[in-house]
Amino acid sequence: MLLVSAYLHFMQSSGKNDAAIIYEQISLTTDTDCNIVETTCEGRAEELSIDLKFGDKPSGLKAFPVVVTINNGAKKNIKTVLVNFTMKNMSMGKQYRTLIKNSETSQWEGQVILPICSTGRRDWHVTVDIISESVIFSADYEFELQ
Repeated sequence: MLLVSAYLHFMQSSGKNDAAIIYEQISLTTDTDCNIVETTCEGRAEELSIDLKFGDKPSGLKAFPVVVTINNGAKKNIKTVLVNFTMKNMSMGKQYRTLIKNSETSQWEGQVILPICSTGRRDWHVTVDIISESVIFSADYEFELQ
């Protein structure tokens, strides 16, 4: 929800009229047993499905690619895809990225570098927000740094 607020704040401060839109929030169903470090993981709702993939195994302080593929739904109405990385009960700074749409593949791509936790923890949570004209679709996944 913080990420959505940040997006709306950005839209207001950038002078765009979109901030006046009230977005419907839809959570995508994800498989909690899917290991995003090893394979592509899916998120599904009636209106939209996505695949989330890390191009390499994530490791602290090393860039790794993040790719979101939108499989169905209103692909043309997607404005922004954001990924937000957090650690439960531990402040790790702001670790969110706006992914860039690859016009050749229709995938949304970006590079992420995650910090190393001073306590040695490696458990991370990633939320993918797909923002369309009137809906924000969100999918949540858990993983561990290598």
